[in-house]
Amino acid sequence: MKFRSLFAFFTLGLLLNGCGMLQNSAATGVDAARNYDHASGVQNFSVLLNGVGMQVESVIPRPAERGGYTYLVLTVSLVNESSHPVVPGSFILVDDAANQYISQQTNVPFGSELTGLPLTVNKGDEGVTGNIVFEVPNSALQANLRLRWESAAHESRIEIFLGALPQV
Repeated sequence: MKFRSLFAFFTLGLLLNGCGMLQNSAATGVDAARNYDHASGVQNFSVLLNGVGMQVESVIPRPAERGGYTYLVLTVSLVNESSHPVVPGSFILVDDAANQYISQQTNVPFGSELTGLPLTVNKGDEGVTGNIVFEVPNSALQANLRLRWESAAHESRIEIFLGALPQV
């Protein structure tokens, strides 16, 4: 009887410890993502982090082909003095509800009017300026949108807040 109680207690202890270890390893994974250096700013101001400089110079809303959506045309300037390339195609827009909107680059009906960013910006490339287009629901225009660039190679995250945007 004592052996069964001791065995049950030992097994319960191992299970609880195992669960604790799983929680710790999950927390470590979350913390690892948060160990990135982080910088944020607002439109028309440069943000520099770990050799990468970024500025959103303008945001122009345009009507989208789908009802209830708007194209946002961002003019972005980039400088890279780090040893790793910056990939503009990895930029996303994020709103207050953590919805993420991926870039369409300039693959839109009015794309011929835009200046695209290069696929990568390498160290030593002169600063580049170009357009990135996002299609967002109209409800997101008032949801504190921010442009986010995140890079594991740079261990960095830059966010530029766009503020409230008008609906077209």
